[in-house]
Amino acid sequence: MEFELSLQIGLQVLPLIADRAFIGQWKKLAEQDRKFTLLQEPAFVISWYRQHEMLYEPIVCLGHDSSGQLVGLMALARNRADRAITHAGDVHAEYCGWIALPKIDERFIEECLIAIKKTLGPAQWAWKWLAPGSPTGFLTSRHLAQNGIFASFHAARSPVWNLDDTTRFDQLVRTKSIRNQINRFKKKGGYFLERVRDKERTLQLLGHLRSQCDFRQEATQGVRPFADNPRKEPFFVERQEFPESNHFTVLWSDGRPVSFHFGACSRDTLLLGLTAYDPTESRNSPGKVHLIELARMLKEEGFHRIDLTPGGDQYKEFVANESQELVLPTVHFSRVAKLRMDIAAYAWRKLRTALAAARIHREDLWEVISWLKTVRARLKRATPRKLFNWIKSIFYEDVVYLQYTIECKSARSEVGRDAEILVQRYENLLLYDECDPWLGRRQLLAQALKRFSSGETLYSVSREGKLIHFGWVAAGTQKHTLQGVRVTISLPSDSVVLYDFFTHPAYRRQGLYQRNLRQILRDLADAGTRTAFIGILKSNEGSRRAIESVGFSLHRSFGRRRILWFVSNEERVHQNAEKPEMCTR
Repeated sequence: MEFELSLQIGLQVLPLIADRAFIGQWKKLAEQDRKFTLLQEPAFVISWYRQHEMLYEPIVCLGHDSSGQLVGLMALARNRADRAITHAGDVHAEYCGWIALPKIDERFIEECLIAIKKTLGPAQWAWKWLAPGSPTGFLTSRHLAQNGIFASFHAARSPVWNLDDTTRFDQLVRTKSIRNQINRFKKKGGYFLERVRDKERTLQLLGHLRSQCDFRQEATQGVRPFADNPRKEPFFVERQEFPESNHFTVLWSDGRPVSFHFGACSRDTLLLGLTAYDPTESRNSPGKVHLIELARMLKEEGFHRIDLTPGGDQYKEFVANESQELVLPTVHFSRVAKLRMDIAAYAWRKLRTALAAARIHREDLWEVISWLKTVRARLKRATPRKLFNWIKSIFYEDVVYLQYTIECKSARSEVGRDAEILVQRYENLLLYDECDPWLGRRQLLAQALKRFSSGETLYSVSREGKLIHFGWVAAGTQKHTLQGVRVTISLPSDSVVLYDFFTHPAYRRQGLYQRNLRQILRDLADAGTRTAFIGILKSNEGSRRAIESVGFSLHRSFGRRRILWFVSNEERVHQNAEKPEMCTR
């Protein structure tokens, strides 16, 4: 079958995506293609083009037969800033590819690559994962090699959940961990799953989705998908112009949205897309509960599969009962570009082997590199006094840590709730402006994510879009390491520990610390907690005064003196206080 290939670039594309007749041919072609084409179809591509026209120049490769019928299409874009080529959707598309009649499938993509080299002149083009079912023979094509185009690729298995396997679904629901998580939500008032189909409702909910997504991604990856891309939120709203091609669900519990999923859906398959959950609910695994209830909903709606997409997330392996092989290609438009890639890949393999032999985890290495990148900025913001103290601490330390205690019922007050102090408002942490040179945003969020998972409680205050104060409450039964003296203690089971309080430098000496402590103690008394502990370095006189002003009394002190590597420790119990259940150095 013969066809004529053409490239439509920039303004040439706009009339096409507004032409109903062309869109009709596009949809008809997709129906005839046997591979997964959802992210190359009009509902996804047109929405993305419309919302990203200021950032990306649209490019469409078109194939027409002798009668003028559309027989092939590949939707691309060129970044207006760096001129890099990408498939339509870029980071929003889990898979890339093209649409073509089966009889010309590979020949069409070969001709597209040749035309791209001649017209756009890129040196290299890193693709995302090829859509499931895509042919891969073109990656070793002699025809492409003769035109100076070469490809390298990586293959991997990707998880799939076959919903027709009812036995597997029943096993998952009966799993002890899933039962426990579901029961926790039932005790909190139950839960339900809402499917959202219209733009207005989508817009209402995206604020919550945005906060949940950015919080977790910045904590784990150091990126903020929504904050860093102002077109991301409008894009998801725009996609709801085609609700039949999307599947947006929200898991509600106790009147709050605790988990989200927004994915694309085809005839019988849901493509797992953007997921997010309330980090304060981490202990209850709302993402897993959502996935179980989503599968139940999909079965009722007639879907047969959930494509869990590539990635090493544990929850994917937890539910998967099948897998599929996928390919991640890179196209090189010259032999030199291919050679450079091969050399870089060889060097990277050798580095990974060396790291493994040295028992250095790649995640740890990236964490160190990330920390080193921030050191210069932190040093520039640090005061001379802090720098001097830090250098001195390398050679000499003389630290005394004071631990205070209070009976919570003695702190009970008839005063009403302090409206400015909010509990478990994780969104407040996203307002942190790195005013402390030794506390980065990612460090703060990563710590918070771990603490929420351990069941700890955040008390925070924000004003005018800025985090100005926060503190944490943890169960006494957890092990607690005392600041500066390297002592680990475990406290009575009916107690809690108040720790890691912070006040923005511009808002200090305004009583925020005392107000927060009083509110925490009132809440603890109402909850029936018996005893609260709090600690501070002896040198921090301002915090000591704040702690003592709300009724805490000195319980124990721990001392640590170090000259180079010579260390001496001291512990004193005050006012006949009982010793802790566990104390180790």
